[in-house]
Amino acid sequence: MNLSLLESLKQWTNCTQFQIIYDTRVEEFTIQQIQRILYGKDNIVLLIQTVENDLFGTYHSQIPTKRIVQQPQQFSNWVGKSDENIFLFSLNNHNSPNTPLKFLSKALTETCLCLNTNESHFEIVLWISYCINLLKPLNSSKSFVFPSIKDYFYVNSPDDLLGKPNFMSTFIPKRFLILQGN
Repeated sequence: MNLSLLESLKQWTNCTQFQIIYDTRVEEFTIQQIQRILYGKDNIVLLIQTVENDLFGTYHSQIPTKRIVQQPQQFSNWVGKSDENIFLFSLNNHNSPNTPLKFLSKALTETCLCLNTNESHFEIVLWISYCINLLKPLNSSKSFVFPSIKDYFYVNSPDDLLGKPNFMSTFIPKRFLILQGN
């Protein structure tokens, strides 16, 4: 990632530096591995690079602890903690010269990163509030951006992140990183 893109992230998050705490080039791409790294962290950037070199992701000011996630749930195995500081961003969009772009969450929506209570979902690695699903394996076209993203964030459509009109808004993730800011 070039330095100007990193500067945009620093400005948007008020962090002075970032450390890579997870990289699919080094570590296994599983829900267990990713959740183990995320539990209880703050100032987290989830960064997705596609095979078309689109670069987008989310910022989370807080991630639930493992203890909170593993408490019994009534309706779902996916648990999230509303994060009023969450935002989406597009650092590189192969169809838009206007990147980097930041997309704030809409008021009164409970936007968050959701973690799975039993860490054993067969396919979904990350789920972000009816907005983005990141599925395994890498280099598969299964991952997608929900059309409902515009109900949760100030985006026109999934194309703002992916750079292509696509009915299903699918993308092929090539690399996934987790950065922690301070």
